[in-house]
Amino acid sequence: MRWLPESGQSKWWGIAGLSAALLSAALLAVRYGVIGQEWNPMNALMLVLLAVVVSIVVALAGWFGAKWIWLLSTIGFLAGIVYMAVKSQDLTGWGDLVGFIMFMFMSAAGFALGIVIEIIVWAAKRFGKTNMQ
Repeated sequence: MRWLPESGQSKWWGIAGLSAALLSAALLAVRYGVIGQEWNPMNALMLVLLAVVVSIVVALAGWFGAKWIWLLSTIGFLAGIVYMAVKSQDLTGWGDLVGFIMFMFMSAAGFALGIVIEIIVWAAKRFGKTNMQ
């Protein structure tokens, strides 16, 4: 993944800021735009804090060189936002809760899959070379 910065570069913090801003905007848009809930500053603050924390954690993984964790977590965020926007339109009263839980599940699944891929890549580099002569 040559298009991502190398580990330890300060560009990862710019990526964290951009990710936090986009994720915050998406979460707020779904909650107050798609679902149409009444504006609540405390809930909005909690959604923004959630976006900031997960963006920093994922960018920190990239900063340490775990680019697969960053990539698959970001894909999980996107899939979760789309699912949450679609499922939250359910008018039974549980749609918004189910949508948010699925957003969290897909985000966690992307993070976990990223860890698994990082371990596989590490093992392939570490044990893939044989010393046969």
